[in-house]
Amino acid sequence: MDNVSVVIPTRNRPENIEKLLNSVLKQTTNPKEVIIVDDSDDLKTKSLYHKMETTFLCKNILLKYTRGREKNSSIGAARNIGVEQAKGSVILFADDDVILDRHGIEQILNCYRRHPDALGVSGYISYFGRVDFFSNPSSIFPGFRSFLFNAFRKVFSLPHMEKGKQRILHSGHVTFPYMLTEESNVDWMSGIFSSYKAEVLRFFKFDERLIKYSLWEDVDLPSRVTRRYPNSLYMTPFAKAVHEKSPFARRSARLLTYTLVGYHIYFFFKDMPQNLLNRLAFAWSWVGMFLMRLCLRDMKNLILLVRAYLYTLSHFAEIVNGRFPFLYW
Repeated sequence: MDNVSVVIPTRNRPENIEKLLNSVLKQTTNPKEVIIVDDSDDLKTKSLYHKMETTFLCKNILLKYTRGREKNSSIGAARNIGVEQAKGSVILFADDDVILDRHGIEQILNCYRRHPDALGVSGYISYFGRVDFFSNPSSIFPGFRSFLFNAFRKVFSLPHMEKGKQRILHSGHVTFPYMLTEESNVDWMSGIFSSYKAEVLRFFKFDERLIKYSLWEDVDLPSRVTRRYPNSLYMTPFAKAVHEKSPFARRSARLLTYTLVGYHIYFFFKDMPQNLLNRLAFAWSWVGMFLMRLCLRDMKNLILLVRAYLYTLSHFAEIVNGRFPFLYW
């Protein structure tokens, strides 16, 4: 159980990944290996690997470097490549703009020991150094500007904060936990800082059709795991990480909006039970997204959203089947 493989997908963020690697070197429990899967356009991350390889060996940690898919690269594909190479009994995923608390790996493993039924364990993520969503929600996600706004999102089955819970809603959207004080079952785990027992990932793969902005890839896989093995995923508040949310290698607002709508459709019809309650919640969330932008008088993003609605509806069959024409404009 103590043999941990850390898999780090990365793209054009050498400064960020160096911080992450340094935080791995400071862990109270060392991993067996760290695997960098690089989709960068240059050789800066590879140079960083060569620079730090000996430092890791001195800590008895094997640092590996490999390239991602040459065509249609994605964070899901990078994770699958890392899994193929991993030798550990637990595979831990960390985004390249994350910094791990020094007890992070130790506390992930402690959660597995306390819950022998656990197939996956995720840590508790803070943003920009703030520990708790509850203290200042507007500073964490730009959409979460107030508790009233959070209530609006809850009413329309959109992503919102929920005390001590991380659920998949009937609409296919998700909740994020605040004030998590004990280890709890969760419906999904953020790929930012999460882990699985290696045997789980022999049967469940990340969906490589979700390219570029790989939204929902870290909801899709755990939702399939929990559907087959209920109550098998946990979140521990004792394993912490800070997500710096790097501005580098991010996509345009237009692509993000089309992806947000298109991938939501794909995930909902692929993974959610197709009953009346879920379909109503799905449609209701679309109304909520429209009203939210209207209330904010965010006309630029409102127009983008309407265009995304019309486009995805006109290509509905393609999107449900995992083909996303807007990604190739």
